[in-house]
Amino acid sequence: AALREGPVQLGFWLALAHPDIAEICAGHGYDWLLIDGEHGPQTLPGIVAQLRAVEATPPCSAIVRIAGHDPVAIKQVLDLGAQT
Repeated sequence: AALREGPVQLGFWLALAHPDIAEICAGHGYDWLLIDGEHGPQTLPGIVAQLRAVEATPPCSAIVRIAGHDPVAIKQVLDLGAQT
């Protein structure tokens, strides 16, 4: 919705795989944070912890980038609560 409204969206890529880092970055006013599961040492429990940290800091949104095109991995991340 924010993209349709026109203002520039600022974001940040998270590769450190720690919810504290996600919380700190979300609190700095970014519109979105990308949890990088392709180049970062991400695990499913780590991703869900980061999603929760970002969700607790509106209006920042989380995006999850998974390591490949595996439908099972995509479903797992969506089941964790990722919307994108």
